[in-house]
Amino acid sequence: MFKSYNKKLNITGIVALHDVSPHWEAEIDLAMKILIDEFNLRPALFVIPNYHHVCPFDGNKQFIAGLNSWIAMGCELILHGYCHQVETEIPIRNLSRHLRSKLLTANEGEFLNLTPGEIVHRLDIGIEMLGALQHSPIGFVAPAWLYNRHLAPALIQKKLAFHEGHFNIYNLQTNKTLFMPAISFCARDKYRARLSTSYGRFASLMMRTSLPGKFRLALHPVDFQCAELVEVIRELLFAGRKHIQWRSYCEALQLKK
Repeated sequence: MFKSYNKKLNITGIVALHDVSPHWEAEIDLAMKILIDEFNLRPALFVIPNYHHVCPFDGNKQFIAGLNSWIAMGCELILHGYCHQVETEIPIRNLSRHLRSKLLTANEGEFLNLTPGEIVHRLDIGIEMLGALQHSPIGFVAPAWLYNRHLAPALIQKKLAFHEGHFNIYNLQTNKTLFMPAISFCARDKYRARLSTSYGRFASLMMRTSLPGKFRLALHPVDFQCAELVEVIRELLFAGRKHIQWRSYCEALQLKK
């Protein structure tokens, strides 16, 4: 799937594009052009079936055709929530979840406070909508990596092979955990975008030092609205050419197909 590698490669990486939805069509096209055309990468595609309940992808034939084309090229299909939005305010009495919903995301931790029944329902309708594609999702990633203890049993029931958090990927086929932290950016406003560009340049420097390890590069469409951050992403990918062996989720987790 990816380019051949030499002995200098001592970092294992997975690249993923989150929030794949027609809502971000222009940004996604730019991201895929950079990843595929410039760096010969095949990112995992984290598809939101119905972004904020206003942008269902399954009626958009052009978008579906694009997804099918990318998946046929080697991109993996991952279910990424259903609507990517918290619809009911998490009460402050549940302080931990309340703070995570407010501080770690802009109220988009959809699966953080759902009941077991609500989780199963959203998985069902999400998987049903992905039926518009020619492929089935291999795993599930909760929006903002926020979820509760009821998620994993529901995913096993639906025969989804893995899910992940900020630091780990959880293989539901083997019940094993792979420590593989995520590198991600935030470009929701100018202040966060500036911090993200500095962070990205630091990450590029680390790539050049050839430190061993594993990581996930978690890109979001909003990253590609900031020209400076786009260049930093390019710098990071270019710096990693000598040291990163890019893997798919199936390869990294040795999933049974």
